[in-house]
Amino acid sequence: MKLSIVTSGRNDGHAGDFIERMNRSFETLPPGAEIIMVEWNPPEDRPPLASEIKYHGVRVITVPQDLHSQMHGHDWLPFFEYRAKNVGIRRSAGEWVLCMNPDILLSSEIRECLYGNLYETSFYTAPRHDIRDGNLVQICHGPGDFILMHRSRWFAFGGYLDLVSYSHLDSLLCWTLEKSGMNKVELPFPIYHQEHDRSVHKGRMTIHSSDIHRFIGQTNEPDWGLANIHLPEVTT
Repeated sequence: MKLSIVTSGRNDGHAGDFIERMNRSFETLPPGAEIIMVEWNPPEDRPPLASEIKYHGVRVITVPQDLHSQMHGHDWLPFFEYRAKNVGIRRSAGEWVLCMNPDILLSSEIRECLYGNLYETSFYTAPRHDIRDGNLVQICHGPGDFILMHRSRWFAFGGYLDLVSYSHLDSLLCWTLEKSGMNKVELPFPIYHQEHDRSVHKGRMTIHSSDIHRFIGQTNEPDWGLANIHLPEVTT
């Protein structure tokens, strides 16, 4: 089975040590998987992400600043996380596609699950354990950091719904999938999130949780994931 792992980010010093957390995450990914990092709107005053990634073989696809600045909402958010993930999903080659955040550590048990008995009619999440300095900070069950699904289903639903929002789009996708009849399966092992300063999240544009229900069942246009736009790509 071919597995693609899609993540996204930008070298903006997110929470102070983003590069270090990203590189630690890459070291825990399963060998043999296609790894895609979508770099969104890279800051002009910092090195490109490809030059900061220590792991070999990562496909780094860049959505440049001039393209970002043409999009609705560009003045509210410098980084469209879910649009970026859609770019990676659309260009992935795997039969199964895992979308995860770039500061997640995968245990050996989770890596085994990725190649276990998976069903096309199900999508898979995992409980998240936030850790700092080796200590457990909290346990979360939100789907944002880890969603695994068959490629055909990602394409059938058009990835994450393209709304200008910093959060809740992961939950919206899961509710849309469940409404369609897909089974949500939470894996029996946790993923580990490297805890960081969250003050950078305050004030970012997001849809209100009470409004999410209005979008359940909606899907993107056929050109989702910037399918018709050529984007620069390098491999580390």
